[in-house]
Amino acid sequence: MPYVFVPLPVRQKLNEFRTFLLEHEYHESTILSYHTYVSRFLRSGYFNEKNANITDQITEFLKNEASMAPKTFKDCRAALYAFHKSLMGVAYPKTVKDAGNAEIEDLLVGFQDFQRRVKHLADTSISSETVNIRRFLGFIYQQSKNFDVSNICAIDIRNYFTGEAAYLKPSTKGRIATSIRNFFQYLRFTRVNVDESIFKIPLSPAVWKLNSVPTVISDEEFESLLSSFDKNRTSGIRDYAIALCFTELGLRCAEVAGLSLDDFDWENGIINIKNTKTHTDRRLPISPAFGEAIINYLQNSRPACKSRVLFVRFSHAMGDPMGRSQIRNAMRRAYKRAGISESITGTHILRRTVASKIYKKGASLKMVADILGHQSLDSTAVYTKIDTEGLLQAAGIWPGGGSL
Repeated sequence: MPYVFVPLPVRQKLNEFRTFLLEHEYHESTILSYHTYVSRFLRSGYFNEKNANITDQITEFLKNEASMAPKTFKDCRAALYAFHKSLMGVAYPKTVKDAGNAEIEDLLVGFQDFQRRVKHLADTSISSETVNIRRFLGFIYQQSKNFDVSNICAIDIRNYFTGEAAYLKPSTKGRIATSIRNFFQYLRFTRVNVDESIFKIPLSPAVWKLNSVPTVISDEEFESLLSSFDKNRTSGIRDYAIALCFTELGLRCAEVAGLSLDDFDWENGIINIKNTKTHTDRRLPISPAFGEAIINYLQNSRPACKSRVLFVRFSHAMGDPMGRSQIRNAMRRAYKRAGISESITGTHILRRTVASKIYKKGASLKMVADILGHQSLDSTAVYTKIDTEGLLQAAGIWPGGGSL
Protein backbone atom coordinates (compact mmCIF):
# COMPACT_ATOMS: atom_id res chain seq x y z
CA MET A 1 0.00 0.00 0.00
CA PRO A 2 1.51 3.37 -0.97
CA TYR A 3 2.40 5.77 1.83
CA VAL A 4 0.02 8.70 2.16
CA PHE A 5 1.43 11.79 3.84
CA VAL A 6 -1.01 13.22 6.37
CA PRO A 7 -0.19 16.75 7.61
CA LEU A 8 -0.04 17.31 11.37
CA PRO A 9 -3.20 19.50 11.53
CA VAL A 10 -5.13 16.77 9.72
CA ARG A 11 -3.79 14.11 12.10
CA GLN A 12 -4.87 16.21 15.05
CA LYS A 13 -8.40 16.57 13.70
CA LEU A 14 -8.55 12.84 12.98
CA ASN A 15 -7.46 12.07 16.54
CA GLU A 16 -10.15 14.39 17.91
CA PHE A 17 -12.72 12.72 15.65
CA ARG A 18 -11.63 9.27 16.82
CA THR A 19 -12.05 10.37 20.45
CA PHE A 20 -15.55 11.61 19.63
CA LEU A 21 -16.49 8.26 18.05
CA LEU A 22 -15.09 6.29 20.99
CA GLU A 23 -17.06 8.43 23.43
CA HIS A 24 -20.22 7.69 21.46
CA GLU A 25 -19.44 3.95 21.53
CA TYR A 26 -18.92 3.42 17.80
CA HIS A 27 -17.58 0.01 16.80
CA GLU A 28 -13.85 -0.15 16.06
CA SER A 29 -14.43 -1.24 12.46
CA THR A 30 -16.79 1.72 11.94
CA ILE A 31 -14.21 4.10 13.41
CA LEU A 32 -11.56 2.78 11.01
CA SER A 33 -13.92 3.20 8.04
CA TYR A 34 -14.99 6.72 9.05
CA HIS A 35 -11.35 7.67 9.63
CA THR A 36 -10.55 6.84 5.99
CA TYR A 37 -13.34 8.97 4.52
CA VAL A 38 -12.78 11.95 6.81
CA SER A 39 -9.05 11.85 6.13
CA ARG A 40 -9.80 12.01 2.42
CA PHE A 41 -12.09 14.99 2.96
CA LEU A 42 -9.57 16.86 5.11
CA ARG A 43 -6.85 16.35 2.48
CA SER A 44 -9.12 17.37 -0.39
CA GLY A 45 -9.44 20.76 -1.99
CA TYR A 46 -12.95 21.08 -0.56
CA PHE A 47 -11.74 21.51 3.02
CA ASN A 48 -10.55 24.96 4.06
CA GLU A 49 -9.92 25.43 7.76
CA LYS A 50 -10.00 29.22 7.41
CA ASN A 51 -13.56 29.04 6.08
CA ALA A 52 -15.89 28.55 9.02
CA ASN A 53 -18.72 27.16 6.88
CA ILE A 54 -17.87 23.47 7.23
CA THR A 55 -21.42 22.48 6.22
CA ASP A 56 -21.05 23.84 2.69
CA GLN A 57 -17.62 22.22 2.35
CA ILE A 58 -19.03 18.82 3.29
CA THR A 59 -21.97 19.34 0.94
CA GLU A 60 -19.72 20.05 -2.04
CA PHE A 61 -17.42 17.16 -1.19
CA LEU A 62 -20.37 14.75 -0.98
CA LYS A 63 -21.71 15.93 -4.35
CA ASN A 64 -18.39 14.97 -5.89
CA GLU A 65 -18.32 11.62 -4.05
CA ALA A 66 -21.82 10.77 -5.26
CA SER A 67 -20.67 10.94 -8.88
CA MET A 68 -17.09 9.68 -8.50
CA ALA A 69 -17.59 6.86 -5.99
CA PRO A 70 -21.27 5.80 -5.90
CA LYS A 71 -20.52 2.37 -4.39
CA THR A 72 -19.02 3.85 -1.22
CA PHE A 73 -21.04 7.07 -1.13
CA LYS A 74 -23.42 5.92 1.60
CA ASP A 75 -20.57 5.07 4.00
CA CYS A 76 -18.73 8.28 3.11
CA ARG A 77 -21.83 10.36 3.79
CA ALA A 78 -22.35 8.71 7.19
CA ALA A 79 -18.72 9.43 8.10
CA LEU A 80 -18.96 13.11 7.10
CA TYR A 81 -22.27 13.52 8.95
CA ALA A 82 -20.62 12.18 12.11
CA PHE A 83 -17.61 14.45 11.54
CA HIS A 84 -19.92 17.45 11.19
CA LYS A 85 -21.53 16.65 14.53
CA SER A 86 -18.15 16.21 16.21
CA LEU A 87 -17.06 19.67 15.02
CA MET A 88 -20.28 21.66 15.28
CA GLY A 89 -22.07 19.82 18.07
CA VAL A 90 -25.21 19.53 15.92
CA ALA A 91 -26.32 17.15 13.18
CA TYR A 92 -25.62 17.92 9.54
CA PRO A 93 -28.63 19.95 8.32
CA LYS A 94 -30.78 18.03 5.86
CA THR A 95 -32.93 20.88 4.65
CA VAL A 96 -35.41 21.05 1.79
CA LYS A 97 -33.83 23.43 -0.72
CA ASP A 98 -36.22 23.53 -3.67
CA ALA A 99 -39.83 23.08 -4.69
CA GLY A 100 -39.19 19.66 -6.19
CA ASN A 101 -37.85 18.29 -2.92
CA ALA A 102 -40.71 19.94 -1.05
CA GLU A 103 -43.20 18.10 -3.24
CA ILE A 104 -41.36 14.84 -2.64
CA GLU A 105 -41.41 15.38 1.13
CA ASP A 106 -45.16 16.04 1.02
CA LEU A 107 -45.66 12.74 -0.81
CA LEU A 108 -43.52 10.95 1.75
CA VAL A 109 -45.59 12.30 4.64
CA GLY A 110 -48.70 10.77 3.10
CA PHE A 111 -46.85 7.54 2.28
CA GLN A 112 -45.69 7.19 5.89
CA ASP A 113 -49.21 7.73 7.19
CA PHE A 114 -50.51 5.07 4.76
CA GLN A 115 -47.86 2.58 5.89
CA ARG A 116 -48.68 3.22 9.54
CA ARG A 117 -52.49 3.38 9.50
CA VAL A 118 -53.40 1.10 6.60
CA LYS A 119 -50.58 -1.45 6.38
CA HIS A 120 -49.67 -1.31 10.11
CA LEU A 121 -45.92 -1.48 9.48
CA ALA A 122 -43.39 -0.97 12.25
CA ASP A 123 -41.75 2.45 12.50
CA THR A 124 -38.37 0.97 11.55
CA SER A 125 -39.84 -0.51 8.36
CA ILE A 126 -41.59 2.78 7.54
CA SER A 127 -38.34 4.68 8.02
CA SER A 128 -36.42 2.27 5.77
CA GLU A 129 -39.03 2.40 3.00
CA THR A 130 -39.17 6.19 3.22
CA VAL A 131 -35.42 6.38 2.58
CA ASN A 132 -35.79 4.07 -0.43
CA ILE A 133 -38.62 6.10 -1.95
CA ARG A 134 -36.92 9.44 -1.28
CA ARG A 135 -33.92 8.27 -3.31
CA PHE A 136 -36.10 6.85 -6.06
CA LEU A 137 -38.18 10.01 -6.39
CA GLY A 138 -35.03 12.13 -6.22
CA PHE A 139 -33.69 10.20 -9.20
CA ILE A 140 -36.96 10.71 -11.09
CA TYR A 141 -36.94 14.42 -10.24
CA GLN A 142 -33.43 14.83 -11.65
CA GLN A 143 -34.36 13.02 -14.86
CA SER A 144 -37.54 14.99 -15.55
CA LYS A 145 -38.10 18.70 -16.05
CA ASN A 146 -41.73 18.47 -14.93
CA PHE A 147 -41.94 16.24 -11.87
CA ASP A 148 -45.28 14.43 -11.68
CA VAL A 149 -45.70 10.99 -10.08
CA SER A 150 -48.61 10.22 -12.41
CA ASN A 151 -46.13 10.37 -15.32
CA ILE A 152 -43.81 7.73 -13.87
CA CYS A 153 -43.90 4.51 -15.88
CA ALA A 154 -42.17 1.13 -15.98
CA ILE A 155 -39.27 2.43 -18.07
CA ASP A 156 -38.41 4.97 -15.33
CA ILE A 157 -38.22 2.20 -12.74
CA ARG A 158 -36.08 0.09 -15.05
CA ASN A 159 -33.72 3.03 -15.59
CA TYR A 160 -33.42 3.50 -11.85
CA PHE A 161 -32.40 -0.11 -11.24
CA THR A 162 -29.99 -0.22 -14.18
CA GLY A 163 -28.49 3.17 -13.32
CA GLU A 164 -28.67 4.62 -9.84
CA ALA A 165 -29.18 1.28 -8.07
CA ALA A 166 -27.07 -0.90 -10.36
CA TYR A 167 -24.25 -1.36 -7.83
CA LEU A 168 -26.50 -2.52 -4.97
CA LYS A 169 -26.71 -6.10 -3.73
CA PRO A 170 -29.62 -8.22 -5.00
CA SER A 171 -31.13 -8.37 -1.51
CA THR A 172 -31.05 -4.57 -1.26
CA LYS A 173 -32.62 -4.24 -4.69
CA GLY A 174 -35.35 -6.57 -3.53
CA ARG A 175 -36.14 -4.37 -0.53
CA ILE A 176 -36.18 -1.27 -2.74
CA ALA A 177 -38.51 -3.03 -5.18
CA THR A 178 -40.86 -3.82 -2.32
CA SER A 179 -40.79 -0.18 -1.21
CA ILE A 180 -41.58 1.02 -4.73
CA ARG A 181 -44.45 -1.44 -4.99
CA ASN A 182 -45.86 -0.18 -1.68
CA PHE A 183 -45.48 3.43 -2.80
CA PHE A 184 -47.50 2.92 -5.96
CA GLN A 185 -50.09 1.00 -3.98
CA TYR A 186 -50.33 4.09 -1.78
CA LEU A 187 -50.76 6.35 -4.82
CA ARG A 188 -53.53 4.14 -6.19
CA PHE A 189 -55.14 4.06 -2.72
CA THR A 190 -55.25 7.87 -2.72
CA ARG A 191 -56.76 7.83 -6.24
CA VAL A 192 -53.69 9.19 -7.99
CA ASN A 193 -53.55 8.16 -11.65
CA VAL A 194 -50.78 5.59 -11.93
CA ASP A 195 -49.42 4.28 -15.23
CA GLU A 196 -50.69 0.70 -15.62
CA SER A 197 -47.32 -0.42 -17.00
CA ILE A 198 -45.94 -0.23 -13.45
CA PHE A 199 -48.22 -2.98 -12.19
CA LYS A 200 -47.16 -5.26 -15.05
CA ILE A 201 -43.53 -5.45 -13.98
CA PRO A 202 -42.36 -7.76 -11.15
CA LEU A 203 -42.00 -5.25 -8.34
CA SER A 204 -40.91 -7.85 -5.82
CA PRO A 205 -37.72 -9.71 -4.92
CA ALA A 206 -36.89 -12.40 -7.46
CA VAL A 207 -36.16 -14.89 -4.69
CA TRP A 208 -38.76 -16.63 -2.58
CA LYS A 209 -38.01 -15.63 1.01
CA LEU A 210 -38.37 -19.20 2.32
CA ASN A 211 -36.19 -20.89 -0.30
CA SER A 212 -33.01 -20.93 1.77
CA VAL A 213 -31.97 -22.53 5.04
CA PRO A 214 -31.66 -19.89 7.80
CA THR A 215 -28.18 -19.30 9.15
CA VAL A 216 -27.63 -20.24 12.79
CA ILE A 217 -24.59 -20.61 15.00
CA SER A 218 -23.44 -24.05 16.13
CA ASP A 219 -23.95 -25.43 19.64
CA GLU A 220 -20.23 -24.95 20.32
CA GLU A 221 -20.35 -21.31 19.18
CA PHE A 222 -23.51 -20.79 21.22
CA GLU A 223 -21.83 -21.99 24.42
CA SER A 224 -18.63 -20.08 23.62
CA LEU A 225 -20.64 -16.90 23.20
CA LEU A 226 -22.34 -17.22 26.59
CA SER A 227 -18.96 -17.90 28.20
CA SER A 228 -17.29 -14.86 26.66
CA PHE A 229 -18.62 -12.26 29.13
CA ASP A 230 -16.49 -11.07 32.05
CA LYS A 231 -18.99 -11.04 34.91
CA ASN A 232 -16.45 -9.37 37.18
CA ARG A 233 -16.96 -6.15 35.24
CA THR A 234 -20.12 -4.06 35.28
CA SER A 235 -20.20 -3.92 31.48
CA GLY A 236 -19.78 -7.69 31.30
CA ILE A 237 -22.73 -8.20 33.66
CA ARG A 238 -24.88 -5.88 31.53
CA ASP A 239 -23.83 -7.37 28.20
CA TYR A 240 -24.45 -10.92 29.46
CA ALA A 241 -28.00 -9.90 30.41
CA ILE A 242 -28.41 -8.42 26.94
CA ALA A 243 -27.21 -11.67 25.36
CA LEU A 244 -29.79 -13.69 27.31
CA CYS A 245 -32.55 -11.48 25.90
CA PHE A 246 -31.63 -13.02 22.56
CA THR A 247 -30.68 -16.55 23.60
CA GLU A 248 -33.44 -17.13 26.18
CA LEU A 249 -36.31 -15.08 24.73
CA GLY A 250 -35.47 -14.83 21.02
CA LEU A 251 -36.14 -11.08 20.98
CA ARG A 252 -35.48 -8.70 18.11
CA CYS A 253 -32.76 -6.08 18.61
CA ALA A 254 -35.34 -3.28 18.70
CA GLU A 255 -37.32 -5.19 21.33
CA VAL A 256 -34.24 -5.55 23.55
CA ALA A 257 -33.47 -1.82 23.24
CA GLY A 258 -37.11 -1.03 24.09
CA LEU A 259 -37.31 -3.09 27.29
CA SER A 260 -38.34 -1.13 30.38
CA LEU A 261 -38.08 -1.76 34.10
CA ASP A 262 -41.86 -1.66 34.09
CA ASP A 263 -42.12 -4.59 31.67
CA PHE A 264 -41.23 -7.13 34.36
CA ASP A 265 -43.94 -8.88 36.35
CA TRP A 266 -41.68 -10.50 38.93
CA GLU A 267 -44.55 -11.82 41.03
CA ASN A 268 -45.84 -13.97 38.16
CA GLY A 269 -42.48 -14.52 36.46
CA ILE A 270 -43.57 -12.79 33.23
CA ILE A 271 -41.98 -10.17 30.97
CA ASN A 272 -44.13 -8.05 28.67
CA ILE A 273 -42.69 -7.39 25.21
CA LYS A 274 -44.27 -4.17 23.92
CA ASN A 275 -44.12 -2.06 20.75
CA THR A 276 -43.17 -5.04 18.62
CA LYS A 277 -42.74 -5.21 14.86
CA THR A 278 -46.29 -6.53 14.49
CA HIS A 279 -47.76 -3.89 16.84
CA THR A 280 -48.94 -6.59 19.24
CA ASP A 281 -47.67 -7.13 22.78
CA ARG A 282 -46.70 -10.59 23.97
CA ARG A 283 -45.97 -12.11 27.38
CA LEU A 284 -43.06 -14.48 27.86
CA PRO A 285 -41.97 -16.46 30.94
CA ILE A 286 -38.83 -15.35 32.77
CA SER A 287 -36.48 -18.34 32.80
CA PRO A 288 -34.26 -18.87 35.89
CA ALA A 289 -31.07 -18.04 33.94
CA PHE A 290 -32.55 -14.88 32.44
CA GLY A 291 -34.08 -13.76 35.73
CA GLU A 292 -30.80 -14.22 37.62
CA ALA A 293 -28.89 -12.28 34.95
CA ILE A 294 -31.33 -9.36 35.08
CA ILE A 295 -31.32 -9.23 38.89
CA ASN A 296 -27.50 -9.31 38.93
CA TYR A 297 -27.45 -6.46 36.41
CA LEU A 298 -29.93 -4.35 38.38
CA GLN A 299 -28.22 -4.91 41.73
CA ASN A 300 -24.55 -4.85 40.76
CA SER A 301 -24.15 -3.15 37.39
CA ARG A 302 -26.84 -0.67 36.36
CA PRO A 303 -25.97 2.90 37.44
CA ALA A 304 -28.49 4.98 39.35
CA CYS A 305 -30.36 7.09 36.80
CA LYS A 306 -33.78 8.50 36.00
CA SER A 307 -34.33 6.42 32.86
CA ARG A 308 -36.85 3.58 33.05
CA VAL A 309 -35.27 1.87 30.02
CA LEU A 310 -33.71 -1.41 31.16
CA PHE A 311 -30.32 -1.22 29.46
CA VAL A 312 -28.40 2.04 29.79
CA ARG A 313 -25.01 3.30 28.72
CA PHE A 314 -21.96 3.31 30.99
CA SER A 315 -18.99 5.16 29.46
CA HIS A 316 -20.37 8.16 27.56
CA ALA A 317 -23.71 9.74 28.50
CA MET A 318 -23.96 7.46 31.52
CA GLY A 319 -27.54 6.54 32.30
CA ASP A 320 -28.86 7.30 28.82
CA PRO A 321 -30.78 4.45 27.14
CA MET A 322 -28.81 2.10 24.91
CA GLY A 323 -30.05 2.24 21.33
CA ARG A 324 -30.10 -0.59 18.84
CA SER A 325 -26.60 0.26 17.60
CA GLN A 326 -25.15 0.02 21.14
CA ILE A 327 -27.00 -3.27 21.74
CA ARG A 328 -25.70 -4.64 18.45
CA ASN A 329 -22.15 -3.49 19.17
CA ALA A 330 -22.16 -5.25 22.54
CA MET A 331 -22.97 -8.50 20.77
CA ARG A 332 -20.38 -7.89 18.04
CA ARG A 333 -17.70 -7.58 20.71
CA ALA A 334 -18.92 -10.85 22.20
CA TYR A 335 -18.80 -12.57 18.80
CA LYS A 336 -15.18 -11.50 18.44
CA ARG A 337 -14.24 -12.80 21.89
CA ALA A 338 -16.02 -16.09 21.19
CA GLY A 339 -14.17 -16.55 17.90
CA ILE A 340 -17.35 -16.48 15.82
CA SER A 341 -16.97 -15.67 12.12
CA GLU A 342 -16.35 -12.00 11.37
CA SER A 343 -19.07 -12.19 8.72
CA ILE A 344 -21.64 -12.43 11.52
CA THR A 345 -22.34 -8.91 12.75
CA GLY A 346 -26.07 -8.76 13.48
CA THR A 347 -28.20 -10.12 16.30
CA HIS A 348 -30.94 -11.76 14.26
CA ILE A 349 -28.83 -14.91 13.93
CA LEU A 350 -29.31 -15.45 17.69
CA ARG A 351 -33.08 -15.17 17.26
CA ARG A 352 -32.95 -17.77 14.49
CA THR A 353 -30.70 -20.02 16.58
CA VAL A 354 -32.95 -20.02 19.63
CA ALA A 355 -36.01 -20.59 17.41
CA SER A 356 -34.37 -23.65 15.87
CA LYS A 357 -33.42 -24.96 19.33
CA ILE A 358 -36.99 -24.56 20.60
CA TYR A 359 -38.39 -26.38 17.56
CA LYS A 360 -35.86 -29.21 17.80
CA LYS A 361 -36.92 -29.81 21.42
CA GLY A 362 -40.40 -30.67 20.22
CA ALA A 363 -42.30 -27.38 20.37
CA SER A 364 -45.01 -26.91 17.77
CA LEU A 365 -44.69 -24.32 15.02
CA LYS A 366 -47.55 -22.40 16.67
CA MET A 367 -45.66 -22.24 19.96
CA VAL A 368 -42.45 -21.08 18.22
CA ALA A 369 -44.46 -18.46 16.33
CA ASP A 370 -46.03 -17.20 19.57
CA ILE A 371 -42.63 -16.92 21.28
CA LEU A 372 -41.09 -15.07 18.33
CA GLY A 373 -44.15 -12.89 17.78
CA HIS A 374 -44.80 -14.07 14.22
CA GLN A 375 -48.24 -13.32 12.88
CA SER A 376 -47.97 -15.93 10.13
CA LEU A 377 -46.81 -19.55 10.47
CA ASP A 378 -45.14 -19.14 7.07
CA SER A 379 -42.50 -16.99 8.76
CA THR A 380 -41.87 -19.74 11.30
CA ALA A 381 -42.02 -22.73 8.94
CA VAL A 382 -38.50 -22.02 7.67
CA TYR A 383 -37.08 -23.36 10.97
CA THR A 384 -38.27 -26.87 10.12
CA LYS A 385 -35.42 -26.97 7.59
CA ILE A 386 -32.85 -26.85 10.40
CA ASP A 387 -34.29 -29.93 12.12
CA THR A 388 -32.11 -32.37 10.18
CA GLU A 389 -32.90 -35.36 12.39
CA GLY A 390 -36.63 -34.79 12.02
CA LEU A 391 -36.30 -34.40 8.26
CA LEU A 392 -34.35 -37.67 8.03
CA GLN A 393 -37.07 -39.48 9.94
CA ALA A 394 -39.67 -38.06 7.57
CA ALA A 395 -37.73 -39.12 4.47
CA GLY A 396 -39.43 -41.79 2.43
CA ILE A 397 -38.08 -45.16 1.36
CA TRP A 398 -36.12 -45.07 -1.88
CA PRO A 399 -37.45 -47.60 -4.39
CA GLY A 400 -35.28 -50.70 -4.11
CA GLY A 401 -34.55 -50.29 -0.40
CA GLY A 402 -33.01 -47.78 1.95
CA SER A 403 -34.12 -44.34 3.01
CA LEU A 404 -33.24 -41.08 1.30
